[in-house]
Amino acid sequence: MSVSKKLWALLLIIASSLAAFLLNHPDPEESLVASSRMKPATLESEKTTLSVQVISLTQERKQLETQIEALQEKVTRLTPPNSERTTSESPAPQKKSPSVSSQTVEPQSPTDAETPFSKAVLALVTRAGELNRQFTGMPDKEIPELQYLDEGDWLHLAKAANLDSPEGVRKALADVRQQAKVRFAPMLTTALSAFYKANNAQPPISMEQLKPYFNVPVDDATLARYQIVTDPAGRQRLGSSTTIQETAAVDPEYDSHFEIGLTGWSATTLRDSYSEKIR
Repeated sequence: MSVSKKLWALLLIIASSLAAFLLNHPDPEESLVASSRMKPATLESEKTTLSVQVISLTQERKQLETQIEALQEKVTRLTPPNSERTTSESPAPQKKSPSVSSQTVEPQSPTDAETPFSKAVLALVTRAGELNRQFTGMPDKEIPELQYLDEGDWLHLAKAANLDSPEGVRKALADVRQQAKVRFAPMLTTALSAFYKANNAQPPISMEQLKPYFNVPVDDATLARYQIVTDPAGRQRLGSSTTIQETAAVDPEYDSHFEIGLTGWSATTLRDSYSEKIR
């Protein structure tokens, strides 16, 4: 074979080898173009994912800001106006006596503590105590019904009481006894009515029979101050011919005499008389 034929054969082999290589390995530029065509879709997907994450983080940030504002407001409300020390400036905690407050309380001025109203109330309370102590010195002037008076009764009676003279004290004690009987009289009316209903409209013959019909327990000493009275002619008073009457007065000249029936009660004195009926 001539040299020229050998060269042509060699060129053919090289050409065929190059062609085979090119077929199996595409052009790098074409590969780059194909890759660049795929990137926009991938980037778009990643962009969407990042957008979702940004929105989520923004919402979380807003929630945290709201919580921080709420905590700041709470701290502002709980912090005393004069407390401006930081934690680093605050002294070490010390043990305090239980009776000592952690905050200094300024004492009230006499003007604030002794207003006309407070003076009047304190004076009335003192006067009510003086009225009550009158019975301590004169136990024979007491009646068991005094136990039914409340604080309001004592204050009201003390306001009208004249304790500057023996006559004034006498009248004041009679007013206290009368108010005590006013408190007890409706209890007697209720018990009497309950007895009539439970016993076929038959009246009681003794105070002891009424004892189970009171809404609250009543002691024997209180019941002993009253008696059952039936009108011989059958005349009715306070809803029935049988009533409950007070047996004796502590001070006949000043004390009232009570009579209690089914429809209410009445009271009479040498100076006045009045009645109250239950509608």
